[in-house]
Amino acid sequence: MHYHTQPTMEHIRHAPDSFPHRRNYAHYHPESLNPSSFSRTSSNNASRPVASPSVPRRSRTSAPQDYVRLRKESEPWTHMAKTYAWVMEQEITEMSRRNEESVQWIYKQQERDRRERLRFPGVGSDHRFYVRILDELDEAEDRHRQRIRGERVRLQTAYVQEELGTAIQDELHRLQAKRRESERCRAAYQRRKVLEEERERERRRQESEKAQRAEMEKKRWKEYEDRWSHITSTEGVSEQLTFATMPWPMLFPPRVVEDIQPARIAMFILSAQHSEGHPMKDRVKSALRRWHPDRFSRLLARVSEEDKEMVEEGAGIVARCLSNLLERA
Repeated sequence: MHYHTQPTMEHIRHAPDSFPHRRNYAHYHPESLNPSSFSRTSSNNASRPVASPSVPRRSRTSAPQDYVRLRKESEPWTHMAKTYAWVMEQEITEMSRRNEESVQWIYKQQERDRRERLRFPGVGSDHRFYVRILDELDEAEDRHRQRIRGERVRLQTAYVQEELGTAIQDELHRLQAKRRESERCRAAYQRRKVLEEERERERRRQESEKAQRAEMEKKRWKEYEDRWSHITSTEGVSEQLTFATMPWPMLFPPRVVEDIQPARIAMFILSAQHSEGHPMKDRVKSALRRWHPDRFSRLLARVSEEDKEMVEEGAGIVARCLSNLLERA
């Protein structure tokens, strides 16, 4: 740090405008400067300040203060110097205020100590009283810290409990949603299982019915063949035939003529449960030889009179159905 000698009035008066002491002194004491020391014309001498062209020439009748004011307003560093001075004044004011507050605090402490000494006159120079006061302050501070620590622990515990409660609620909602989804899947599985069981029962029933029908068709075909063999043999020549005793080519014997239908006749003749190895055409030809009107007329003579018309009409239906089947074969 460099220390400089305090400039005198003569130094400031003859110093250039860039010299800081001259600027500060001119700012705070403009009346002390001699305006006649400034040159009215431009000069190359650096020790003499040159007046700004914007400053009008001072008349002999104008006051020095007006000239200084105009020069101050024309110089560009005037506002900066004012700002710096204002900042310094504010800092000095703030320092004074703080010093005043410190002094007032010291006064208060001294007054408090004086009252304490008057209250406890036996203390004197003994520091036990102050030690006890400091201990009490330490204990109070410890209690305050413990209270703050307990409050912090309580808040942390409450926060953890809240977070735990939120997590439990979220987990509960998730489990409930999962249980509902499981119940829905279980219900869908039960419905699908019931439907599959019903389909299985239906399939088994159909298979059972199919097996029963196949067994019945086999049995009925055997009865049909045996009946034809019997009525055409020498032992059955003397038997009188009726509508009910005729060997009709149907799974279920008809009760009336209307029960004799071509579809039932075709299903019985072309069933896969009998005549294995015989093509459809051979089956139809073999049946047609029995029911042809020319050959069936010999059996029709053995039918009773009350059933002869019904038997003749039914035989005609069977013969036409077999002829149609033979044509399509």
